[in-house]
Amino acid sequence: MPYVVGLVRSGRDPYSYIEFPPEEHDEETGGGFWFSALGGPIEEELLPKRTLKAVKRSKKKDPEFTFAYGSQPCVTEKVKAIIERFEPGVHQFFPVEINSPNGTVLERGRYMLNVTTLVDAIADGKNHSSDPGDPRYSSPSTCGVPLSVRHRDIAGLHLWRDERIAAEVLFMSTELFDALNDVERLRVVANPLILV
Repeated sequence: MPYVVGLVRSGRDPYSYIEFPPEEHDEETGGGFWFSALGGPIEEELLPKRTLKAVKRSKKKDPEFTFAYGSQPCVTEKVKAIIERFEPGVHQFFPVEINSPNGTVLERGRYMLNVTTLVDAIADGKNHSSDPGDPRYSSPSTCGVPLSVRHRDIAGLHLWRDERIAAEVLFMSTELFDALNDVERLRVVANPLILV
């Protein structure tokens, strides 16, 4: 059974949520225009031209699959290799160097992940749109209502986003979820999907 996964939201942050200074979202400084991507690969001229630099203000030891402020996934080389094993060449990974606020390098070998597969597969869930022709769904982790997805629309996929739910919500096949799901690798809220 596939899963819908999202950020852990609690009184205590489960990870440090790295931050990107404004120049890291700027084409002119070589940072590219990657941060607002939602589905599809980022075009060549908008790709980062260098390793991105992020700031980590926390001393927490982060799991291998985390999120940056703005809800973009940030993964280690191990997680990248697992995703690539399931969907080689499908998604985009942008190298990021994580620094302390004073500029000391804390970690290399992480990547910002652009999940390029975007589908319209949600069949039912908690709809918060007033337009019946354009439903928008809430994540099960925030509303408690499960999501149903059309099996035919996700067949063969391992990692995707859906155009009818918030950008930070990701979907994973059972196989990918199981490969990533241990305490060190994946710290997310995961809810099983109902296949229809």
